[in-house]
Amino acid sequence: MQRIFKDRNHKKVDIVAVEQVSQCRFEDWRMHSLNLSASNWHRLSDHAQLGEISPFKPEHWPYWFIEYFIECVRKFDYSNISHDTNYITFDDLGYSELEEKLTQDNILLFIFLGLLVASTAAVLLFRYDVIP
Repeated sequence: MQRIFKDRNHKKVDIVAVEQVSQCRFEDWRMHSLNLSASNWHRLSDHAQLGEISPFKPEHWPYWFIEYFIECVRKFDYSNISHDTNYITFDDLGYSELEEKLTQDNILLFIFLGLLVASTAAVLLFRYDVIP
């Protein structure tokens, strides 16, 4: 757990639950994120909607909701989530997970820079009559 606190990618960490693990109960122990968009929330929770509780501000969650959320995450069936066609959903800000992934990987930046270089080369070639 100390590795999480030392990792500079985790700026503000609050531990809400700790328990001793006697044996591995699942294969993947890496840290994951869970998309709490409205479409995924109804699969995770018995509540119909988040209502006034913002998934983007867990520091403002009431204590009862933190316990409820942890229990929902423990019970959730993650086995089909990578094969689920509905998993690429729009979050409350309007960005799909696919758009977020492309943006994070800077693919859109490289596409833009490639188009910029190609159009600049074409303009120069036409301007100096290299291409009639």
